[in-house]
Amino acid sequence: MTHRNSLCPCNWKECNDYSYDPGDPWDGVFRVRPLGTQKNDELRRVVEHHLRISQQVRSQRPEYHVRCHHWNRKLIMELLKPDPSNGAQKKLSSPIAADVAKRYNITDQIDRCRIKGNTVQYMASPNNPEYVVKEWLQSENSKKNARRRKNGLNQNPVKKMLVGVPVKIGKLP
Repeated sequence: MTHRNSLCPCNWKECNDYSYDPGDPWDGVFRVRPLGTQKNDELRRVVEHHLRISQQVRSQRPEYHVRCHHWNRKLIMELLKPDPSNGAQKKLSSPIAADVAKRYNITDQIDRCRIKGNTVQYMASPNNPEYVVKEWLQSENSKKNARRRKNGLNQNPVKKMLVGVPVKIGKLP
């Protein structure tokens, strides 16, 4: 995963305006390299299909920097979790097993990448709809605002002192 300020090649109007906390699975971009190896070719094909990248963009940009929010959050966390046997992270271009793909609704024919024996594998496709990203951000912002309001009340010593203290109201002399 890379942190670059280059524009995502998707067609979402507000894609580059969405922001996340550092360390969040959706913070940053995935670099999709130019054609060359079988894995990169397959990933690029899937990304271009799902994000509906225009022919003009395809011809002008040999490498894409695709915002992470185009992929399912849990899938990214699963892919980026270090392998317990060797500590290495999987790459986005690594094929995923059919059962994993099914959990994340990656079942389109276009997503199939390799067949080893009788095993069908899939490419992690950027099939996250924009409304999912918007709803998640709205929910997170609501939670943050609620925490700020709660912490603001608890941190203000004047408010803390006045809460529950009877106040006598009368005329000033």
